[in-house]
Amino acid sequence: MIDDAPDPTTGSSAESTAPRRLQRILFQPTDEIASQDLYVKMTRGRVVGLKREEITIAPFSTASTRTYFGRFPAAYFQRWTAIRSVSIRGWVQGRGRIRAYASDDVDRERIVGVADVDSLEAVPFEIALKLDRFLDGGFLWLDLEAGDGDLSVGSVRFESENDAEPSAVTVVICTHNRADDCLNTLDALVSDDAALAAVEKIIVVDQGDDRVESRTDRFASIRDLLGTRLAYITQANLGGAGGFTRGIWEAMSDGREDGDIILMDDDIVLEPETLLRMSAFSARAINPVIVGAQMLYLYHPNVLHTSAEDADLETLRAGVPVHDREQGLDLRKKLPYRWAEGGYNAWWTCLVPRSVVRSIGYPLPIFFQWDDIEYGLRARANDIPTVTLPGSAVWHADFALKDRDDWSRYFSYRNSLIVAALHGRWNSKRIAATLFHHLLEMIMSLHYGLAATTILAIDGFLAGPDTVRDGSADALARVREVRSRYPDTVRHRPEEMVETGLFSLPAINSGGYPRIPWLVKVKRSLWQVLGLNKRVGKISSADSNWYHSSQFRKAIVTDAALDSFRIRAFDPRIAMSLIRSSAVALWRLRRRGSDAAAAWREAQNGLTERAAWSRIFDATRPPATTPNTARRSYDRGAPTPTPDPTAADVAAND
Repeated sequence: MIDDAPDPTTGSSAESTAPRRLQRILFQPTDEIASQDLYVKMTRGRVVGLKREEITIAPFSTASTRTYFGRFPAAYFQRWTAIRSVSIRGWVQGRGRIRAYASDDVDRERIVGVADVDSLEAVPFEIALKLDRFLDGGFLWLDLEAGDGDLSVGSVRFESENDAEPSAVTVVICTHNRADDCLNTLDALVSDDAALAAVEKIIVVDQGDDRVESRTDRFASIRDLLGTRLAYITQANLGGAGGFTRGIWEAMSDGREDGDIILMDDDIVLEPETLLRMSAFSARAINPVIVGAQMLYLYHPNVLHTSAEDADLETLRAGVPVHDREQGLDLRKKLPYRWAEGGYNAWWTCLVPRSVVRSIGYPLPIFFQWDDIEYGLRARANDIPTVTLPGSAVWHADFALKDRDDWSRYFSYRNSLIVAALHGRWNSKRIAATLFHHLLEMIMSLHYGLAATTILAIDGFLAGPDTVRDGSADALARVREVRSRYPDTVRHRPEEMVETGLFSLPAINSGGYPRIPWLVKVKRSLWQVLGLNKRVGKISSADSNWYHSSQFRKAIVTDAALDSFRIRAFDPRIAMSLIRSSAVALWRLRRRGSDAAAAWREAQNGLTERAAWSRIFDATRPPATTPNTARRSYDRGAPTPTPDPTAADVAAND
């Protein structure tokens, strides 16, 4: 293995290849949670030495980059860019063979190039490949085969034949009381020299009271390393929508016409190569596209969330997989291979070109949930697609382990109605019918606080766009006040089960999903009216569904996060009150829904313009926390309302 070999492919530093670089082939992850098998797989024999960009395999061993991070998404480059050929370049030392393979839309592989090597010194290799026959799907990758001695390969790149001007990248991280997570993400970014070299600016928008800057030593280290490239901004909590939009607002303030903005959650585990791949794809797209990273599960780090997703606005359902069979894949065992076009990409990590912001405006001020969906659908309505790029990914907390009965459901339901009004074929009767079933299931399964939250969300939608002109921050206090009235919203610590004697209740498992759901709903409703729901026991998170929970008079139910439990008790008085409130809310939605939808559509442009957000930021400016403004020169409060600047405006002020 070569310890400090130069890159013979260029005779210069790796950064000089950036104008042509599409993707690096990496052999080792940067984070301990990531499996080696997501980067390179040994198909025979053993590894002698391994580094991030270099591998040495033993005699007669074989290795393959037919892995999640090792493949090149040929179908996506053929479909969205003008590139029609690529070259795989790197250096190699030893005796053996390098084969290039391709797959198609049914995952059949074919060999497309070979390079034989027999050299005691590190020498360059190149395999030129046509980018054709991938329109419906397919990838490119390398297999390495050692002869009778060690084979070393390194500094491997997929490159285009022509230079492309690298985009100026601004990274925006929105954070709220996750100071350590945010610093971990920043550490991952600065740990990769190539990724860091591609980033012009990093904007951290801190909306919490546990500030990132309070981790004095770690924050100072990052700040000193990045210097003027770091902008650390504090503001009132305006949710993900307000945090990310503040970052976009700041990025657009420099008047630059070109370049990309990459939005990034604070609590992800970052693969820095993802930023390079997204940026390279954006720079070569024929027309502007939103480029999204895929999500791998943080607690099951070999599992892909889905290849791409869309939203079903008629049923108010987010996260609909484009390909059902490419959801929840264990990437060590099976890789996605088809081309997929999503309707949006969540903002765990997502690239938005500046030109898109200038074209369609800023996100909606809806605080949290569905803001990324709305932006993607708005872009698609303006002929700007979203490309969820395979091989570009971050690890994010598993959705299955997030509790679905909390204050955030208000924003999920209210905002789904807003998005359906803006981008769907609004039908008040159909939407009301969908919500009727949701509310009935909530009340039957003793989720009284969740039902009240949903009713409040319907009222919030019907109240119209004036309710979000403050960024929706005031709504959060109202939701929490309403939920506090319902005992089932209280999350109990595990030890309370022992302290109160509830541990002795029997665990009762659920049966399968009903064959005739509507009939079971009628039956369970009658049981509750007649007081026949006699069961008392414990229900696991997996069995916490309406058709099982509706049989209980009292249940101890494990939360989806598996760290607490709820006490759900049947209360006919509360149930009837919620049924009446649901009926009134749904009746109002059927009568006034179309008018409310029209009001939201009429207000959309005004809500998403720069000046509207400037007013929100100014109105929610937090009080100054220190008189030493010189010390906090890297930190800004709320901006002064200004129109969207142009390059000429910025030049005039220089």
